[in-house]
Amino acid sequence: MSTIDADIVRIAERRLHLVTDDEIQRLGLSDRAIRRRIDGGQLHRVAPGVLSTERGPYDVAQRELAICLSVPDAVLSHASAAAYWGVRRAPKDRVEVTVPKGATVKDRRAVVHFSNRRPDHHIVDLVDGVRVTSVARTVFDLGGVLDERSHLSVIEDVRSRGMCTDAELGEVYHDLCGRGRRGSAAWQRLADLTSREGRPAMSDLELELHEALVAAGLPRPVQQHPVELPSGRTAYLDLAYPDIRLDIEVDHSEWHATLSSVEADKTRDVGLAILGWERLRFSERSIERRLRVCVAAVIAVFEARRALFGRPAA
Repeated sequence: MSTIDADIVRIAERRLHLVTDDEIQRLGLSDRAIRRRIDGGQLHRVAPGVLSTERGPYDVAQRELAICLSVPDAVLSHASAAAYWGVRRAPKDRVEVTVPKGATVKDRRAVVHFSNRRPDHHIVDLVDGVRVTSVARTVFDLGGVLDERSHLSVIEDVRSRGMCTDAELGEVYHDLCGRGRRGSAAWQRLADLTSREGRPAMSDLELELHEALVAAGLPRPVQQHPVELPSGRTAYLDLAYPDIRLDIEVDHSEWHATLSSVEADKTRDVGLAILGWERLRFSERSIERRLRVCVAAVIAVFEARRALFGRPAA
């Protein structure tokens, strides 16, 4: 066996015996040399652009990886993603992927979904080249293929096991829900359970800040005030003074613990800024330990906003 062939085997052994045409060509072999090895039985075609050093049949994991290597934008989703994450009742023998509209998957046994709405934070890249939908995106996708009771069971499973936060679930809901989209109706029925945007009751810290503002002489702020953002989505503000467009947020660790949640907060902040809103954010720790400082900051900004809008004193 040549040195090049040994290198091919080493690459493949690290990745379920699969290797791509591009990887082989980077070792110095031409298309003709690859075809010669296929004809000689050293390599076996699994998918366009993907070869194996072993003869089939290929198992679920190999087929999933082959699709991801063959179709650069393919991502394991639905049943395949649920099985990867260990979601309750997920079938273990099904290959299910989501690809952009117009893409082609040659594995005829695979279940293929088409979607161009796949933000980066909905996808997790694995070390072997596989891409899989995040837990929250997986739960959303399953809402389009499961009945309501089964979908609720999945949501309770991932929540009780701490596999993702309510904020992540709510973020995906707002990213993807829309008229005619599979899964939207199921998510609408479950929005109050899963989403921060479902107008939850005030937390203890929000209530504490609310009462401290009133005690300091400020008007009573509106709780969970809805604002339609330029994107068309609706944001619900923790505490708001709508007449002077002042939003006060308490950043709970549960809702703001992940990168995707941080990114969503930034997007909401930009949308509110475009609409002329001023947003103040306070951490849980600040409310717990420095409540008076937080209240003083709100009063200062409230007075500045009132002067800006020409509002009379209360």
